[in-house]
Formats: sequence, structure tokens, C-alpha cells
Amino acid sequence: MINMNKYFIKNISYSILVQIIYLGISIFNVIVVPKFLDIQSYGFWQLYLFYIGFAGFFHLGLIDGIYLKYGGSDYNMIKKNIVRMQFWSLVLIEVIFSCIIYFILFNIKLSLNSDKYIILLFSIFNITIITIQTFFLFILQSTNRIKEYSFFSILNKFIYFIFITIIIFLKFNNYIYFIFIDIISKIITITILMLKYKDLIIGPFSTFKFFLIETKNDLLSGNKLMLSNITGILILGVIRFFIEQYWDIETFGKISFSLNISQVLLLFVSAISIVLFPLLKKLNEKRLRELYENINILLMFIFITTLISYFPIRYILGIWLPSFNDKLNYLVILFPIVLYESKMSLLGNSYLKSLRKEGKMLKFNFISFLLSTFLCILFIVYFKDLNLAVASILFVFAFRSIITELYLSQLFKIKILHNIMIELFITIAFIATGWLFSLLLGAIIFIILYLLLTFIFRKQIMHSFSFFKNH
Repeated sequence: MINMNKYFIKNISYSILVQIIYLGISIFNVIVVPKFLDIQSYGFWQLYLFYIGFAGFFHLGLIDGIYLKYGGSDYNMIKKNIVRMQFWSLVLIEVIFSCIIYFILFNIKLSLNSDKYIILLFSIFNITIITIQTFFLFILQSTNRIKEYSFFSILNKFIYFIFITIIIFLKFNNYIYFIFIDIISKIITITILMLKYKDLIIGPFSTFKFFLIETKNDLLSGNKLMLSNITGILILGVIRFFIEQYWDIETFGKISFSLNISQVLLLFVSAISIVLFPLLKKLNEKRLRELYENINILLMFIFITTLISYFPIRYILGIWLPSFNDKLNYLVILFPIVLYESKMSLLGNSYLKSLRKEGKMLKFNFISFLLSTFLCILFIVYFKDLNLAVASILFVFAFRSIITELYLSQLFKIKILHNIMIELFITIAFIATGWLFSLLLGAIIFIILYLLLTFIFRKQIMHSFSFFKNH
């Protein structure tokens, strides 16, 4: 039987500490950087970050397969002779991919404006860098080396933060400098990783035949997870792409800013999900079911509490960034993404991976991607309505979370529909209070609703807290 208190105290403490540091850096990036850059430069900076989000998926699912295979294993038990061959094969493949894409991009350069061309070039350069970094971090995470994983996860961001502070002080207010710093920070981080964990890349190799067998198995198992991750990113990516195509780079930057605010709030959920996957791999079905039910209740309570922070955040941002004010109203629509992404990260994805249901994960993401594409064509191409386009982001994330919850509830034979309806009610009520009323009146109405719901569900909330306290 796994002692969850001991597990979480030891592992999640490292992750939470790192996320606190990461939170500070992220707040700096989200709040200070748009104040320093003009709206157009900020838009191009966000476009670069959008593009490199896809750079890590050129490993064809091999890293995902390694992650699934060694999840819950000890670091010293992994087959390093095979892993070494897989690493160098990955590096070679990524370099080849990059060269091919560079060649294609060079031939279509005339059809791109100079800024987009520069951004694409730097994004392609990230393919190999991000793959190497992901390789090391995934092995550390899957083998439960959370302390080291947490340290190296934040190292890149910390180096980046130092450099960003310097260029802001020197007033180098061009997005190109930010891109240079992002790449340099990654290169420094992967250099340290390669030196510290050189046993993963230097040493004897396995036989070529055994390498092919293992790699084939890893590719087959990791492919579904990789495709699921790609479609998961495309759910939001396709909407952002259409917005960038049909509106100007300034609008793209402003919408991205509102999304970034929501993403910052997901950092602590990410910290928990990092340590949850290795734990779930070791639990029996009964314990998995109990954990799922109690996390679900707590997430709903934490979600309602988090929504209150929208009102002071919206007020402060309106004063701090007046140039973004015309699009900050979209924050009230995008804020509830915190609930649905939290559930997918902490419960949906973690449980589906631990139960080896990558196929279901891919199915749910693909259906959501198709829905996202349809809504883009309808709201952006046909109606050209930015309000509906932004609302569709929340709708699709909620849809994906709900269908995943319904599947897991059937799997564990638990009733979840009541909770889903409550969450939908909270979401609609929050958007209505934030959109229709002034910030002060909206805050008062929602806080009253919050107190009422907390009172109604007090027994379930206390029971869930007690569960984690006693286990």
C-alpha cells in the first residue's frame, strides 16, 4: 500500500517550491514584458512561442514511449545501453527534419513577410534543442527523480529571467532579443543536463537488433500519446492560428495575453500532475477510484475560489496595461479554462496514461480538435466574430474535459454528472457576472454565490480534505 502523505510530502514539496519560483517568473513575463514591448512586437513574440509549442513533437512519439515504459521505475534500472542509442538516433532525426524544413522554408520565403520568416527560422532551430531537453526531463520525471526534474525544469526559466531583466534594463525592446535569450537559455540548460546525466548518452550501446525491437515497441506505445498531445495542442492552436490569419498581429497578441493569464494559474496543478503519474502506476483500482473522487471534489472547490481572483486581476491589469484594455474583457471568458484544463492535466491525462488508455486520450483530443476546427470555420471564416471565436476556446476545453470525465466515471462506476452540472452552472454564472456587470458589482454577486455553494457542499469538501489527511 502506498503512503500517499509520505509520497506527496517528499516529491510534491520540490515541485511546489519550483512552481512558486516559476510563478514569479511567469507573472513577470506576463505582466512586465507586454508593458515593455510595443503591441506589435509582443504579438510577434507570442507568435514565436506559439510556433515552438509544436517543435517538441518531431520525435515521432519515441520520447513518449520511453516515458510510458519507465513510468514508476528506478533510474538505475532503465536500459541505458538502449536509451543511449535512442538519444543519438533522435538527435540525428531532428537535425534531418530541421534541414528539410529549412530547405522548404527557403523556397517559399518570398510568400512570407520578413517577421514571420524570421520567427519560423528560429522556431525550426528549436526542434532539436527542445527534443534533447524533453528527453532528459521525461526520464527524470518517469523515474521519480522529482527533485532533479523540478530543478532543471526551472533552470531554463531562471536563466531566461536573468537575461530578460538585463535587456529590459538596457531597453532592447525588440522581440528578436527575446528569441535569442530563449534559445541561449535552452542551450545552457541542455548542456548542463548532458554533462550531469552523461551516463544516458555516453557508454556502450546495445546490439542493433535489440535496439530496433525496443525502439519499435516504444514508438508504437508512444505514438498514441504523441498524437494525443499534438491534437491536444491543436485544439487551442487551430483557433489561435485562425485568429492570427483573420485579424492583425496586435489582436493575436492581446488574445494570447489573456490566455497567458489563465495559464499562469495552472502552474500549481502542473506541479501536482508531475508527481501523480508515477504514483497512479502503483495503485490498485480501488485506490485509483477513491483518489479520483476526492480530487474531483477538491478541484471544484479550488476552482470556485480561484475565480474570485479574476476581479482584482482584471482591475489591476486595466490600470497597468491600458493598451490591452479593449481585449481584457475576454479574460472573463478564458478564466474558467483553469477548471477544465486542471481536470484534464491532473485527472484526465494522468489517469488515462496510468491505465494505458492512450487510445482513448487520442480519441477525445481528436474529437475536440475536429470540433475546434468546425467552430473556427463557422465563427471566424463565416461570421468573422471575434467574441464567438474566443468563446469557442472555453467551449471546446469544457467539452473535452466533460467527455473524459464521463468515460472515467463509467470505468470506475461512479456518479459524476451532478458535479459536471454544478461546474457548468458556476462557469456560466461567473461569465455572466463578469460580462454584464461592473467589476465591483460582479465581484459582490459572485462572492455571495461562492459562499452559498461552499455551504451547500461543505460536507463533501471536508470529507475530501479528511481523505488526504488520513492517507
